[in-house]
Amino acid sequence: MSYLEHAQTILEGVPGADNSEDQAVALATTLALVGIGRQVERIADRLQLHGADQNSNRGGGESTAPRDDASTDGKPPAPMSPSDRGVRAHTAAATPTAPPGRLIALDTETTGLDPLTEDVWEIGVVDLRSGMERRWCIEPRAEVVAAMHPEALKKNRYHSRTAAPDWTWDNPHQALGFLNSLLAGATIVGAVPDFDARHLTSLYLRFGYVPPRWNHRLRCVETLVMGHLKLEDVDGLRHAAELMGITVDDDARHTALGDARTAAAVWHAVHAQRAAVAGVA
Repeated sequence: MSYLEHAQTILEGVPGADNSEDQAVALATTLALVGIGRQVERIADRLQLHGADQNSNRGGGESTAPRDDASTDGKPPAPMSPSDRGVRAHTAAATPTAPPGRLIALDTETTGLDPLTEDVWEIGVVDLRSGMERRWCIEPRAEVVAAMHPEALKKNRYHSRTAAPDWTWDNPHQALGFLNSLLAGATIVGAVPDFDARHLTSLYLRFGYVPPRWNHRLRCVETLVMGHLKLEDVDGLRHAAELMGITVDDDARHTALGDARTAAAVWHAVHAQRAAVAGVA
């Protein structure tokens, strides 16, 4: 039985519940988000055991066969397509491809707060070790944009930004493929990064892909500054930056790459101060 069928069965059994298609899809997405992690870990464990048995039978050694998570032509691996799901899809998601210790500052701009009903429309990343920066613009669904809350429109300036002459929408499949290679096994750094992680998970599922398996321990720079300066509260990313002596450009605020850059700057500032106090810098 599919997640949607499960959701419809649940709603039919609840007196007075909204049995609309939209409600069923929303509940199905929730079931998928909860269940997918369990499926990934179970299948990965079985495959690891199978792989260990195979290596034992061959007398050990490293396989020379191409890995599902590795690029063979210099291009980032694509996420699993809807026609290529199952064990292989879950294996790719469960196999970290990022080097140990990779830290990625990440921010998303979305049409709203709820990852089950809203869309991601801009993604910005900064590799905290290499300095690499990337930005993608993913066109949201028209009906979601039409229903966008006025406060969200005011904050993210969706219409004025996307109406700019140089604005273009990226191929979502290529964008998600690059992110798959970048985020698998990496630690996400950001301002309330759980928000971005949940929306990215929903974005992958929306296009029929298994999301990459990043480090479950997310790093929030606002919390980092609170601990570093021994404060009881930090009022957002801009406040965290100002507390660390970083000036934030108003035009860059609430843009994905702009906020990712600010999060990266705050991270570096805190760790530079800690190193200086320790006599390392």
